[in-house]
Amino acid sequence: MYIRDVTKVDIETVARISVEGWRHAYRGIIDDAVLDGRSVGEAARQWQEWLEDLVRRGDRLAVADDAGQVVGFASYGANRDQDNGFDAELYAIYVDPDRLGRGIGTALVRDMGRWLEAHGYEDVVVWCLKANPWCRFYGRSGARPVAQRIIEIGSRKLEEIGYGWHTMATLREE
Repeated sequence: MYIRDVTKVDIETVARISVEGWRHAYRGIIDDAVLDGRSVGEAARQWQEWLEDLVRRGDRLAVADDAGQVVGFASYGANRDQDNGFDAELYAIYVDPDRLGRGIGTALVRDMGRWLEAHGYEDVVVWCLKANPWCRFYGRSGARPVAQRIIEIGSRKLEEIGYGWHTMATLREE
């Protein structure tokens, strides 16, 4: 497996992984109507638009490629909320639910750290719904809780936790 930049050919797979990832991680947290209302086609259109925005800003969408098959992805770049003290942000990270627990997320996070450091960033934050059982992944990757906020998805107000890596070196540790 290796990490590479996304291509336009990958967008539909990225969309499928994001839709399936949302359903897997957020069932019972986010309204079923919101989860079930997400379609791969609509997500692909949104990811294509987001990719264009990422490229324009100089940010990155990277995929984990296993023998020519995309099995996960991460997008990251400049922090969208400079008020929280971090200069970079992990916008999204998803692994194909059938491939969870195989080190794909860890590989994506480590690659993110190398890329961000090479582009002059010093620290990075990611936001995760507090009720998401996969939040523990960030702690195992060296991030620590640094902030919280309330967001609204569908009809629910949900707590998000900001996890921060204060140095890129933390992301390189085994």
